[in-house]
Amino acid sequence: GWQEDSGVLIYLDFGELHERVCQGHDAADSKSSDYELWTPSDGRMGGKCLLGHKITYTRRKRDAQCFNPEKHEHKEMKEHCACTAEDFECDYGYMRKTQGGECVRDPDVEPEETKECKDFYYVTRGYRRVAGD
Repeated sequence: GWQEDSGVLIYLDFGELHERVCQGHDAADSKSSDYELWTPSDGRMGGKCLLGHKITYTRRKRDAQCFNPEKHEHKEMKEHCACTAEDFECDYGYMRKTQGGECVRDPDVEPEETKECKDFYYVTRGYRRVAGD
């Protein structure tokens, strides 16, 4: 806080609230460890993937009565997941006739005319990868 031209600094040391530093970071998920492995998921691919990746974090167990030291290293393991149909959406000028169905040309959208090109031009197949996936 502050008062006119002078400031006030308050220092709180929470170090005494916990009796010990957490143990067992390298043995996460074991009974003797204060840590567990956690993988966020969107429910697809057997509940292991989120936005095209399987990321496993080491985190403190909820019931562990300990604290992480200031210079605690947070480990994460990252793997890429295989793409599925859910990783794609319809490209511009295409739509799905049914939920989860194939992308087909949208009759209400005029296709772009091919502009003059020298070597090649891009022709969509009606799909594009979901951004960030």
